[in-house]
Amino acid sequence: MADITLLKQRLSNISSVHEITEAMQIITTILIGRSQKLLHYRRKIQPYFDRLLFSVNSGQVSNEKSQEAEWVIAFFSEKGFVSGFNQQLLPSLAKYRNNPNIIIVGEKGRQYCEKMRIPFKHYFHAATSIPHESIIEPIYNILKKHNFPRRTKIIINKYNNMFQQKPGIIDLFPIFETVYKPTETITDVDRSSLDELIIDKFVRDRLYYFFIQNYTGEIGSKLLVMKNAVENSETLRNEIKRDIYVARQSSITQELSEVVSAYKVLQTREAK
Repeated sequence: MADITLLKQRLSNISSVHEITEAMQIITTILIGRSQKLLHYRRKIQPYFDRLLFSVNSGQVSNEKSQEAEWVIAFFSEKGFVSGFNQQLLPSLAKYRNNPNIIIVGEKGRQYCEKMRIPFKHYFHAATSIPHESIIEPIYNILKKHNFPRRTKIIINKYNNMFQQKPGIIDLFPIFETVYKPTETITDVDRSSLDELIIDKFVRDRLYYFFIQNYTGEIGSKLLVMKNAVENSETLRNEIKRDIYVARQSSITQELSEVVSAYKVLQTREAK
């Protein structure tokens, strides 16, 4: 039977861990609530940017696709402690290990690339808090410098909810030409300037959407890990409390047994 003092020390340690993880869980719940609202809003307006791009410039995407170099942007978490959030992206990234135009987002992605010997062209930090639109500027500038390559793939965990995130490869420029037909718009802005303005807005908002998607997924994974940690610490704490109770009862029983045995010895001596 374990010593009661040691059990009480273990209980104190587990209780401290429980309090810390519970506090972290509360903070993370607040963060994911805010990011989910922003993500929900971006999901609602993103189709309008898609429609605007392909309504004005339908057909150009498919014509240019085969003539441009392929680019890959892979989103990972900035830090660890996110369960399988990063690992499940590795098979998709491995498909492009020979691609010279890989952009890695997130410190964990950089570490995995170095470990797996996957060369990458650029690296940028992932969001450590709810991302501001300015976070997309470095990647946007690279894509703009290369005339917004249409064959750009996004490797990311698609966030559905805290318990379900599906890794996948997404086209930065979705193929919607068969849905949205070209339209002629009367405007004071010349066509080339209008096209440039639309594609500029499209790329900015789509990249920002992916940053929000990645951040929300990372926070969701952390929240799930902490939720499990809180539940496990609660279970372990109850088990230790039970062990303390059993050890205390065993100690009391032993002491009573010793007292009764000593009393019987004394009675025997007196009878003699």
